[in-house]
Amino acid sequence: MNFANRVLSIQSKKTTRRLMDYLREDELDAIFDATDQSVPQGRRRDYALLLFLARTRARVSEAIGVNVGDLQLQRPSCVLIRGKGSKERMVPLAKEDIVPVIRTLIQERGVTADSQSPVFVATGVRHPKNDELVNSDARAKLSSASMAVIYCTIMS
Repeated sequence: MNFANRVLSIQSKKTTRRLMDYLREDELDAIFDATDQSVPQGRRRDYALLLFLARTRARVSEAIGVNVGDLQLQRPSCVLIRGKGSKERMVPLAKEDIVPVIRTLIQERGVTADSQSPVFVATGVRHPKNDELVNSDARAKLSSASMAVIYCTIMS
């Protein structure tokens, strides 16, 4: 019993939790402007993905798991997002800028609205640092490694 009391008397370590930082609208605009949308495949996809992440507050893993059939692009626009632990949530696409961008991205690929194809697909881009092919199948779902390539490309 004496040992249990000694253990219970140990003070817990008090730490301060840092508040999560968010990007301001002007910082987001700078990131969006850094994407080269004149290149049809990858860069327009990069812009759409970054815009999707910013507007829906989805995690990267959630965003790359979104299929075309999960989108409702007519008013009221929304997307079904599957999160951790198989939890699903409907997220409104309230900002006016995201729906036309996503619609264009899907139309360029010729995918039907009820398709189970991923919205954000790999384009067979090469990593800018080591020239490794990130994903050679242009129909494959975008991977987290591809996100690193997008980030390196935009930030360089």
